[in-house]
Amino acid sequence: NVTAGIIKDSGMTIGNYGSSHLVQTGGTVSINGTLKLASQTGSEGTYTLNGGTLEATTLTTGNGTAVYNFNSGTVDVSTFAKPITNSGSTIQVRSTTSATDFNNASGTLKLGIQGNSTSDLFDVSGTFTAGDTLEVTLDNGYIPSTENYYSWDVIDWGTLSGTFSTVTLPSLTSGLAWDTSA
Repeated sequence: NVTAGIIKDSGMTIGNYGSSHLVQTGGTVSINGTLKLASQTGSEGTYTLNGGTLEATTLTTGNGTAVYNFNSGTVDVSTFAKPITNSGSTIQVRSTTSATDFNNASGTLKLGIQGNSTSDLFDVSGTFTAGDTLEVTLDNGYIPSTENYYSWDVIDWGTLSGTFSTVTLPSLTSGLAWDTSA
């Protein structure tokens, strides 16, 4: 179990053989590579995030029984290689984050806009289920000007299901407004 501090590794497997469960309630788990659950047939691997921050390049599963539980805390991952359900965490999209299927049942999907044509992109090749909250931020001191019309592509999907119950957008300068109809 992880309750505080920082764990750093270049890769991690939970449930390579047999049954393994990791519960994180605080601190940071930082994987500069792949976090894999249930590597072998017959194995079991569970990662439960109840607080703190999980950072990884890729989250994936093997041939066993694998479960990612995102109940609270922050997830900062570049690639979700298997279907993921967010049940209360904040999923922080950085640059381009990809997923096969993603369900934002409850929790927050957070994306940033960094410039006139630069934003984070969440690219879901399969089904994207919108669900709870979408939060868009203006990052790195960026403030859109009233001189041009700007458009940012922040989420792509193969199939869309549902809508966000809450959309939080940053304040804009006078003369600008958000158009979320597209």
